[in-house]
Amino acid sequence: MTGWLLLSDRDDPVGGDLPPVLDEGTLVIELSWPLPVGVLLDWRGGEQALSLFHHPASGIGLMWRDGRMLRRFLLPGTLRLDGRLARLTFGWSRTLGRWTMRLDDGTETTVAATAGLNPPGFAAAALGALCAGQGVTRREASVLWFGVMRGETPPARMAWIGIAAPVMTPAGPVPAGLLRPGQWVVTRDAGPVRLRRLHRMELPSRGSHAAIVLRAPWHARQTDLLVSADQLVTIRGLEAEYLFGEEEVLVSAGALVDGRSALADNRRATAPGVALDLGVPHLLECDGACLLSATPGAAMPPPLRVLQDYEALPLLALLRRQKSTDAA
Repeated sequence: MTGWLLLSDRDDPVGGDLPPVLDEGTLVIELSWPLPVGVLLDWRGGEQALSLFHHPASGIGLMWRDGRMLRRFLLPGTLRLDGRLARLTFGWSRTLGRWTMRLDDGTETTVAATAGLNPPGFAAAALGALCAGQGVTRREASVLWFGVMRGETPPARMAWIGIAAPVMTPAGPVPAGLLRPGQWVVTRDAGPVRLRRLHRMELPSRGSHAAIVLRAPWHARQTDLLVSADQLVTIRGLEAEYLFGEEEVLVSAGALVDGRSALADNRRATAPGVALDLGVPHLLECDGACLLSATPGAAMPPPLRVLQDYEALPLLALLRRQKSTDAA
């Protein structure tokens, strides 16, 4: 589903068994900006080695050694970013006979890019050891996470909920990871709806991909909920009606992070989650919290207004002020 083959800080592949040599794929590295000068990541295993380095004048370089073969790939120039996160991708295809190297701002805005011919093949065991941390002699804190994936485009972000999230069904709450296609789930807007598909995934949980913990009792009644930053959560009350003329609105979980009622969870390298596809967007009941179901490619709009993160800021400020008053 996600296209990931390997992810950093994991001892086993995400995508199952791999061939001895990867003739094509993409290495994705998320970086905290600005970068220090020098070697950012260094891995060594026998006659093989891989290093990532940075210099403000010359750019970002990747070095791969396999026995007597040594290749250097450089994204040249002075690289400037306005934000705090950057994503470096190095893609290779021996079938097409080319490689590409690209730096973006963590979304889809390209900062710099280059390409070349005659790429190497990468030993799967070497990349697996790198991701597992075996043989890593240096890893700067600016290297948040990395992984190897199929294709050239990082998988599209998808809203997901943690496998332990108690999703309400007609028979009572069931952990999301135990649901099966065809099972009925309870929705706030349409009553019981049959689950069409359940997409299981194992995704990075650091940097821009950090999972969000929605804490009880602020969001759910008794259970902390682990969700993706893109997961839409309902916010209801007089504050929403005052600002937007709507009794209830949808806000991304990432916009709710305040260090108290919602936390960015960087403790784990990867997070297991599920996306519950009901065919059209519906509001799932999870221990009192209300989450929008995943609808890949759905043409139907959500049942509530979705706020952009910048629109949510004044609403969240009002809610936090109200919570502080209630606590006092």
